[in-house]
Amino acid sequence: MDAYFKLRHIVDEINGLLSLYSEEDKVRGVSPVLGNVCFASAQFGFSFTLQSFAQHYLDTSESGGGGGGIDLNDFAKRLWGDIYFNPKNRRFTKKSPHASAQRSFVEFILEPLYKIFAQVVGDVDTCLPMLCSELGIRLTKSEAKMNVRTLLRLICSRWIGDYNGFVEMVVRHIPSPVANAQSKVGKRTAIIYFSTFVACSFGASSTGSNRRRCCCFRSSRLRPRCPLSKSRIARRRS
Repeated sequence: MDAYFKLRHIVDEINGLLSLYSEEDKVRGVSPVLGNVCFASAQFGFSFTLQSFAQHYLDTSESGGGGGGIDLNDFAKRLWGDIYFNPKNRRFTKKSPHASAQRSFVEFILEPLYKIFAQVVGDVDTCLPMLCSELGIRLTKSEAKMNVRTLLRLICSRWIGDYNGFVEMVVRHIPSPVANAQSKVGKRTAIIYFSTFVACSFGASSTGSNRRRCCCFRSSRLRPRCPLSKSRIARRRS
């Protein structure tokens, strides 16, 4: 539960910084429900979003004969916030079904991760095979004898999967260079070079003297002057 509140606090802090320093009138917030937040561990080699984790559950339930008719986006939205799963009627509710009920993010995501870490660090020979069978993870005898960190990376990668969640988040929420060039370059580039920058294609015009005149390097060796620098504007006016 503490881990969930810490993750939620981090998301709230990021949204506070975005609203404080953003120059846009309408600030684009981040939220796991929106799909623009990715949970990851570089040490154990996994990353996921709510959508990718929900897809993992649906794939597992469909292979076992269940999960039919469940909408992926609706399921993913119910994995964050003050939402609980009632096992009696198998529905998600905002009201806790009993005193010891955990939030859906804790029950469906954090607790399985905790179990994996506890079993790998603890009793590997007896409890780990049962947990791997429950999660649909297959380990060979040689793999089960690996050291703790290597075994955790292997199990997490096979259970959570690859980095499709991160890639999908980037594709959906980060504009392509061509689509984003106008907003990023338009305010900082001279009009004569605006269309070239926006198209993200310099072609032949980016070579030779045009390229040397256009680029303003900060290196001490290469410092070609911008064609619209103050000194040149003063000379043209004079």
